[in-house]
Amino acid sequence: MKKIALAGLLSATMISSAWSSTYPSKPIQLIVPFGAGGVTDTVSRLLAKGLSTQLGQPVIVDNRPGASGMIGAAFTARAPADGYTLLVGNISTLAINPLVLADMTYDPEKDFESISMISMQPIVLVSTVKQKLSSVQDLADLAKNKPGGLDFGSGGASFELMNAAFMKDTGIPMTTIRFKGDTDALGAILSGNIDIMLSSLSSAQAMANSGKVHAVAVTSTERTSLLPDTPTLHELGVKLEASSWQALSAPAGTPADVIDRLNQAAKKVLEDPEFKKLFEQQGVTASYTTPQDMQRYVEAEQKRWAAIAKEAGLKAQ
Repeated sequence: MKKIALAGLLSATMISSAWSSTYPSKPIQLIVPFGAGGVTDTVSRLLAKGLSTQLGQPVIVDNRPGASGMIGAAFTARAPADGYTLLVGNISTLAINPLVLADMTYDPEKDFESISMISMQPIVLVSTVKQKLSSVQDLADLAKNKPGGLDFGSGGASFELMNAAFMKDTGIPMTTIRFKGDTDALGAILSGNIDIMLSSLSSAQAMANSGKVHAVAVTSTERTSLLPDTPTLHELGVKLEASSWQALSAPAGTPADVIDRLNQAAKKVLEDPEFKKLFEQQGVTASYTTPQDMQRYVEAEQKRWAAIAKEAGLKAQ
């Protein structure tokens, strides 16, 4: 019995190794759980181009937006664990969604294998140009004087939790207005339909630099060179610190050698100087990690935001 079991195990290992040594032998589908034009879509298309070169097979971006990224993430979780369907997840899909959404259709802790982090970027608090807020007191005064209070835009589950944390830190009650993404929420800022919002820097940077929206503060611990005159929330006396991020994952059960092959390809892309420049032009920082370091980072983010949600009294709905 032991000899048969051992022979079976060796045979399975040899088959797996032979199969993975030919990987990839066909195009790879890169699932982006958000619409075109947002930061996750932008970095995904840059990454796909680089991975196609490194892997010798087309890497095709497939946008499957909806439900704060749940539709695309669930699709990937149910896909065959063969390395041909990958997910570009982010802070919402991999960390925050379970904290704010009650009808989860996948488990971010169990349904994916980590490959590598992809990118990091600060969040920026923006308001309409006419308000030109420069302090928390300005915001408090505006909330006090505006009939019905302030409308706080949210471009996704992660921003909804950040909004709740910001309101708790400042003591300023506001009404969170949900949008499908950053682009729609920024459009509402431009039209004056909402008062303020938290946005990824890459989405808001061009509008802020051109004067179409007012950048109040960034959520990073230090100022960003892309908006050097914009203070941090810490400078304004608000303790909230947050970054938006993207990460590459595969369905749970994907063979380890396939994960390693994808990780090494991602390393070559994300550490390439020219590629880093392309990312910087989009307001993001390329961020390669090992699968183990990505797993640790995502787990830390899950715990951190769970504590923030509990402190803010936010429950999944």
